[in-house]
Amino acid sequence: MGPTDIRAGRSEEVWRETGLASAYATRFDTSAARVFGYPFVLEALAVPNPPHTVVDFGCGPGTAAALAADQWNCRVYAVDSSQAMLELGRHAHPNPLIDFRHVAPGVLAFLPDASVDAVMCTLVMATIQDVDMMVRLIAEAHRVLSPGGRFAILEGHPDGVGIEYSMKRPIPGHEPARPGDPWPVQLKTTAGPWLDVTDYYWDLPTYLRILEDVGFQDLAVVAPTLESAKEKADPDDLAAASWDTERTSPPYVVITGCRR
Repeated sequence: MGPTDIRAGRSEEVWRETGLASAYATRFDTSAARVFGYPFVLEALAVPNPPHTVVDFGCGPGTAAALAADQWNCRVYAVDSSQAMLELGRHAHPNPLIDFRHVAPGVLAFLPDASVDAVMCTLVMATIQDVDMMVRLIAEAHRVLSPGGRFAILEGHPDGVGIEYSMKRPIPGHEPARPGDPWPVQLKTTAGPWLDVTDYYWDLPTYLRILEDVGFQDLAVVAPTLESAKEKADPDDLAAASWDTERTSPPYVVITGCRR
């Protein structure tokens, strides 16, 4: 797969028909997440063995779900509260192993307790301003995991405030100071221009505290730089940029925990 989530054909029509926000209509360049994020999420969830059932919680256009299904040949529940994103994912990643489902925000009502092997939440937490919603989402992930199941969060590294990366750059004068503060940034698109996006800032202590309070154990944090990513990333994604800043400043962080 190349640096964009969207393939030719019918998926091109879906971009136009679903009325997605301009952020998605202009197509974020996902190369950085493919190099420094998704491979490390999948590696963390495969400990000690690759999962048979995975939830991609807040799946968006299904990028992580497709990677998991392809790598592990496993059942993936790709869930989101946006019907438009689910429709996009169905057309972008038509895989019978992926079950795209619409859910209420932070709820997995269709899954019983202790019923899946792994849950991943990629690039979702930064869209949440309410810490109580974040707690509910993480608690729901814990509920559906079987004992020994693993949970992984992928987000932009909180220490990246003020740093210009290959695919993301700060907007001067808008640096967040406290957890929950707006974090305006610009993201590169595959069409060329940079797009203004407002995330919300959450620091590592906040993530770790919530995971521990919910009941996750064996917490771990991985912050990949270019050297470690070279061993895992697709060569096409590695060739998408020089990744000069990413040699020493990790653009993403992967936070994991286990349900005991």
